[in-house]
Amino acid sequence: MRIYTRIRKEDLSDFQTRLFERAQTRTDLEGYLPVLKASLKCKCQLRELVEMVLNGQLSGIAWAEGDMVFPNLFVDWKEAQEKRRVTIRREIGPDLLSIR
Repeated sequence: MRIYTRIRKEDLSDFQTRLFERAQTRTDLEGYLPVLKASLKCKCQLRELVEMVLNGQLSGIAWAEGDMVFPNLFVDWKEAQEKRRVTIRREIGPDLLSIR
């Protein structure tokens, strides 16, 4: 049995607008990575990084020229990594982070 989910075009368009609304159009992307690669480098799920973007937790968001698609959304991966570390510290506590 297959279940089909329909996504309205308007909902997708709204999501894209929200995702890219804080992004600055840039040609110099030094220090920035595409959102998918940044999630791998930060050792987090893509969903978590997208939530950071949507919730305004990141200021380093860039849009490479072109369509509003994931490959054109870049983030400052060092800022994202630091925000991720802060979240982890809050969730599990600093004592566990010092175990090696």
